[in-house]
Amino acid sequence: MDPSTLSLPFSRLPQYQLVQAPLTSRSTFASGLEDRSCLSTYIHSKSPLKYGYQQQDYLERAESAIQQTVSRIRAGVEDRENLTDLFFVIRKELCTIRGQIAKDHGTANAELFGRFRASVDFGEYTSPVTPLYGCYKEYNTIFMEQLSKIMTTRQKCSESKKIETEDVALERTTTCTVQVLDEKDVRSLKLAEFPSEEELHRVLDTPKRVDEIVQDYELMKELKAKNLSLYQRYSSFCYFEFLHKNFPVPTLSGCSTKNYALCTLRLEINKKLFAMTRYLTRVYPEKETGTLKPIIGYSVALLIHQDPLLIQSTLQAISEMFEKCLLWNPGTETVQELKNRVTLFRFTYAHCMPRYMFTGS
Repeated sequence: MDPSTLSLPFSRLPQYQLVQAPLTSRSTFASGLEDRSCLSTYIHSKSPLKYGYQQQDYLERAESAIQQTVSRIRAGVEDRENLTDLFFVIRKELCTIRGQIAKDHGTANAELFGRFRASVDFGEYTSPVTPLYGCYKEYNTIFMEQLSKIMTTRQKCSESKKIETEDVALERTTTCTVQVLDEKDVRSLKLAEFPSEEELHRVLDTPKRVDEIVQDYELMKELKAKNLSLYQRYSSFCYFEFLHKNFPVPTLSGCSTKNYALCTLRLEINKKLFAMTRYLTRVYPEKETGTLKPIIGYSVALLIHQDPLLIQSTLQAISEMFEKCLLWNPGTETVQELKNRVTLFRFTYAHCMPRYMFTGS
């Protein structure tokens, strides 16, 4: 996932420059696609020597794949293919290419590259996380500035530990819930406590051990349906464990903290609010006011990708967005309408992050 999509409300996302296409029998947008690069080179620009000096080859092969995909889209539209089905075909083709590049480069864990995320997430983390650290640190600063504004404003008005914001953009509702947690909350809610085998067996009719259960997609799906709180406990344990292991609590001016902010971004899809990306970070009390807020330079956010059990439903909605983009008609619709459709498509796909990307490696 490109961390530049982490903006909490999405009404401020950039509008993408698109080419106005001449009116044709069916489409429209596909015939106006330019043969120019739209490949993200973020990692390459930040760390050009990473990944064994293989990034240039990756960029060239990825660019070639993009151009092939553009041709495939044009042909699909002209041949009147089912465009939602075409979306899934293209996705599978690009995943295969990504995996092959990783294998050719001898990249560690090459078998995971391009894999559908829901098929391999269970067993280590319910969803993979991206720490906004190192080459992503500028996005950590952006996120912390936004979070700080939300927490400062709302805590002045209320003592509630849950802060909620709502936005409407592109005819979709987005909400951001910030849950402020202290050590007592983490302990009482068992957020950092791994579910026991006994607890899991009370819910699931299976002889499997706990390490086998958490690697079984269908059993985890059943667990979520039957006992949501237990499923969420497993998820939260993984995130807190990752934070504590990789980013031990730093001391700020002699004062440590055991306070956290857990942010959940939700997007309206098919008239329901879907949980998309979540963010977990430590927050510190201000000396003068006691207001809890993140401290840039000390707080590192973990970007927690969408629950794998929601991916398939989200992808179905995204495929419909893809179709609407391709069926844009310049004879009856404005360029701004097309920009809005593409913005919504890109935003939703980025937050879904349905496959392992490892861009730039």
